[in-house]
Amino acid sequence: MKYNRLVTFAIPTRGYVDPKFMTHMLIVIDQLPTGSSWRVRVTNKDPVTGEVMNAAEAREKLVEECLEEDNSKYIFFIDSDVYVPPNGFAYLLQSNKDIVTGIYWTKVEPPEPVLYKELKMGPYFDFPKNSLFEVQAAGLGCCLIKTEIFEHIPKPWFAYKIKEEEDKELQVTEDFYFFIKARKYGYKLWCNSNVLCYHLKEQLPQKFFPEKF
Repeated sequence: MKYNRLVTFAIPTRGYVDPKFMTHMLIVIDQLPTGSSWRVRVTNKDPVTGEVMNAAEAREKLVEECLEEDNSKYIFFIDSDVYVPPNGFAYLLQSNKDIVTGIYWTKVEPPEPVLYKELKMGPYFDFPKNSLFEVQAAGLGCCLIKTEIFEHIPKPWFAYKIKEEEDKELQVTEDFYFFIKARKYGYKLWCNSNVLCYHLKEQLPQKFFPEKF
């Protein structure tokens, strides 16, 4: 299949995007392969009702728009408070996987990686460094996805669900829902630990990168 664009950057928001984040996005875009075509999509409000959408609704809308209008080979989900290193997209692209994520940490103390080797286990603290490896779940704040998989997985792609397991009800967030459903249809989630992101804390002084960058 011939694509019009290499990637659509899909950014769900809660109604506000820090100008510094958009400046940082230009740094990330500048690292795209020479001659690459791209598009940035930002959404937070339902175009019909004008109401602010939750994360699942926003992601669903972004994918729909990308499939209908962009014809991009990839969708790169980036949360508006996650700062991807400049070479992050290149690392994810070179991974050549259907779904591949970078790593960022929770804002709460003590910070934990939003990464899970197995769904029933806690955060994956001892993940391999500078490696590409399979995991079962992560956040969608820095995740590169081949658009073609959305044509093979029925909607909804993102939702908040209560999952019954071993006589217990477990709440599943929209990112876990997507990864669980994708695995059901044969798509694995990979992580490239060369892509270490900074999760912006609003109460702290803003900066583009953590010290390790």
